[in-house]
Amino acid sequence: MNRIVAFVFVAILAALASFLLYAPDERPPAATPDTAAPRAAADPGRGRSATAAATPASTEVAAGPATAASPAWASGLTAQQRQQLQDALRDHPDREAELQRVSHYMAYMQTMEQFRQRQAQGAPKAELQALARQLDAGLEQRLQQREMSAAEAHLLKARLLDTLLPDDTQRAAALAQWREQHAPRPAPPDAREARYRAQESALVAAWQAQPPAQRDLKQLQAQLETLRQSVFGNGR
Repeated sequence: MNRIVAFVFVAILAALASFLLYAPDERPPAATPDTAAPRAAADPGRGRSATAAATPASTEVAAGPATAASPAWASGLTAQQRQQLQDALRDHPDREAELQRVSHYMAYMQTMEQFRQRQAQGAPKAELQALARQLDAGLEQRLQQREMSAAEAHLLKARLLDTLLPDDTQRAAALAQWREQHAPRPAPPDAREARYRAQESALVAAWQAQPPAQRDLKQLQAQLETLRQSVFGNGR
């Protein structure tokens, strides 16, 4: 299984990089989602379990109703892809939820590959915009589930807007708004910091108010250390 996971991880990176970094007429042949399961499932650094490669099949199977023993599969997966995902995630502690997540990500990657191929083939604008809207609608979920990095999502958003908004000004404004919405948020201020600074100032002022001969620097330092530990604990 480790060899399968390693292959999947490389293949999905190649597919995503090919889509994001090359113009439609420049892209080299890319590994398609039909031959690889999602990168997010193969990357233990993102807190996800390993998954299996999904090999091509000529027919698709309907998702079917979800039951206690059957996850809510995304549409468009082949029977072989389903079986290999089930085998790969057999021992996962939250198997049904993970099967559902991975299947939806695989379907997303398939749509991305379809968009790439149809764009390269010069498909009608209406068809490309429909695919772009579908990808754009699922982009937020890919970010929330850490299946894409912020940089990857930004590149994909820019590529989708190229199709959805032909006007340069509107496209630039939409991308700037998206970038602002997804910018890293600053850490909230630590209320303990203000409390510490106020009490620190009071201790220093009291020390400075003493006659120079009575000022004990070591005593002040000990008082400040006691204050620090009382406010922040031993972790700082």
